Amino acid sequence: MRAATALLLTLLLTACASDVLQQREAEAAQFIGQSEEELVRLAGVPTRATDVGARRFLAYEDRQTRYLRPIPSFTRRWSRFGTSIEVRPEEMVIEVCETTFELAAGKVVAYRLHGNGCG
Repeated sequence: MRAATALLLTLLLTACASDVLQQREAEAAQFIGQSEEELVRLAGVPTRATDVGARRFLAYEDRQTRYLRPIPSFTRRWSRFGTSIEVRPEEMVIEVCETTFELAAGKVVAYRLHGNGCG
């Protein structure tokens, strides 16, 4: 029973992550063929811009901070006051997804997603 529950949870988490990745890719793909001006007008000012030869790279960073709530765990330590409960502190997770657009001749020709928050 535990194995089935663990498998179901793993499948659900994988499906959620894959949906996030597909959504981010769809959002980035809509800019292919657009001019740099149109990209900046619709997506905002990039976090970084770099020129390499005849190519220009515009990077947009999406940073999310999540706090994972601790799960109380019961220990087997008995005392006259009953069973003790251990509670771990909250855990902070920073998820970052960087979308980098490659431009040639002023038009978006490719994109790349990178980071633990991309899905």
